[in-house]
Amino acid sequence: MDPRGTGKSAEIRDLLGAMMRESGRLKTRSVPKLLDVVELVAARPETGLKKGSLGTVVENLTGGFFLVEFCDDDGRTLSVETLSIGDFVVR
Repeated sequence: MDPRGTGKSAEIRDLLGAMMRESGRLKTRSVPKLLDVVELVAARPETGLKKGSLGTVVENLTGGFFLVEFCDDDGRTLSVETLSIGDFVVR
């Protein structure tokens, strides 16, 4: 509520709401461990992987990169990709 009619209360509320939403998103990006299931946040057309494809972390590389294996429903490897932490979310 803005008793003075300046509109600042709504601006602060909106800013705080945006900050809270962003902090919630950051918490969901946990650092993966070996064998964690991860989900791609964007398609990788060069490999045929679609946004939302699930993979398994098979190696933690240096510099914030991870080796992730993507398999079909029968367990056959489709692709092994080197991904940065921004390329996926831990499921």
